[in-house]
Amino acid sequence: MKDIYWRIVLFVCLFLSTNLSSQDYKGLRIGPFAGINGTFSNPAYARTSATSWDLNLISTGTDLSNNYFHFNNTSAIGLLNRRQDLINKIETGVDNADQIAETFNISYSDKNNTRAHFQSEVVGPSFILHLNKWSIGVYNKASILFHMNDFPNFNLSNGIADLGFNEEFDFPEGDFSILSLAEAGLSISRTIEAGNYSYLHIGSNLKLYRAYDLISASSEISSTASKLENAVHFDDAEFEAAYFSGLSIDTETNQTTYSPTQKGTGAGIDIGFIYEMKQSNFDNGGLKLGVSFHDLGFINFSDGYFHHFTIDDGIISNAEFLDESYTAELLKELDIADKNYIEVAQVKRIATPATVNFLVEYAYSSNLLFNVTVRENLPTGSPVEKASFLSASAQYNKKWLGVTVPLSLYNHEVLRLGTGVRLGPLTLGTDNIIPLLLPVNLRAINFYMGLSLNSSMFNFRKRDKGSYRKEKSKNGNTKNVKCYYFD
Repeated sequence: MKDIYWRIVLFVCLFLSTNLSSQDYKGLRIGPFAGINGTFSNPAYARTSATSWDLNLISTGTDLSNNYFHFNNTSAIGLLNRRQDLINKIETGVDNADQIAETFNISYSDKNNTRAHFQSEVVGPSFILHLNKWSIGVYNKASILFHMNDFPNFNLSNGIADLGFNEEFDFPEGDFSILSLAEAGLSISRTIEAGNYSYLHIGSNLKLYRAYDLISASSEISSTASKLENAVHFDDAEFEAAYFSGLSIDTETNQTTYSPTQKGTGAGIDIGFIYEMKQSNFDNGGLKLGVSFHDLGFINFSDGYFHHFTIDDGIISNAEFLDESYTAELLKELDIADKNYIEVAQVKRIATPATVNFLVEYAYSSNLLFNVTVRENLPTGSPVEKASFLSASAQYNKKWLGVTVPLSLYNHEVLRLGTGVRLGPLTLGTDNIIPLLLPVNLRAINFYMGLSLNSSMFNFRKRDKGSYRKEKSKNGNTKNVKCYYFD
């Protein structure tokens, strides 16, 4: 009878300590992954050992980067303080690229391969419930994506107007796109014991898309062009363009209006796997290895236009075509002669901008962990792409305090130093803190914030590796019973 009594006490003690301390509040980013650098962007990551919950009230993240130009000796906060002055200069108007550089104190880079990426997302109210071996939740998100690759660099080439007649120039492969969409999703994950204190975590996000804008154009192959007296002659060029948007321009009044109307619908899935290894069930540390695939899906667009054509030996002509730079000319309405259409349509299905993420994480203790994450675009043929990155971070967490220091490499080019702080439910951070505060050559801005609650915040019991409870035996003496706390 006495053995049964102590077994019951030990069982209750183990259950309570596991339940109260199991919530994994280490992530400064809450699902589904606002914050752009995606340190924990794996749908299998949010696994716990007992019942708990997470409630995201709102979170947002924005990342803007380019290697095409930079603001000289400027910080992001300084640029924000000058916003009204910049708006006034834009309204006044500038005539050419030289005036743009002088007016806004901009310098162009000397990169041959130019690119720019912008990603901004807002995650609305979301909830996830963690059970012993299952997690299930719902979320909603809105985002805007923009990218531009290999567009002509003013620092390395002249505008068309500066070229002599019959002078050839190279027209490179290049593309740009804008995509705005909302998504709603269902998150499900499962933990499977793999033996020797190891676990396999499997997770997925099932999502529905509602798209509002798709604007894209691309030069599919590198070609050679030459300037004629009233036209530009192309030899073996191939172009593709799509326009599905509520943006309209009145050519008579030159007024631009925008009405966000639904142009596309689709569906997709995120899939993630994490293998976790521990030394024992009492180990607060452990190693995690993970891989995940994001935005495997499609979006069907309608009520717009899609063009895919070649120019085997033809011209692009316009009365004012020769007055501006390559990039500006591509934005005009063009009269294209001798074009051969591959496809013309008012509807278009595109693949979503899918990525693959790799995760390596080592938990030194219940409060300190180290993480390396890689994100790369998958070759799905989507006209839209996201910035790639490699991020290494160290993170320290207590119940109401968290600090992370990430070192990131975006688009295989420039190292960024960041920092993030969590104070209770509020998270603020950036992956690129130096140009946010100090005057430098500003070419990238990054920040994120979140407001969320979880069940661990309401556990006021002290988290120790183990604690002792004093229980009275029948004879009145006390006895120590050790209760281990499990992560």
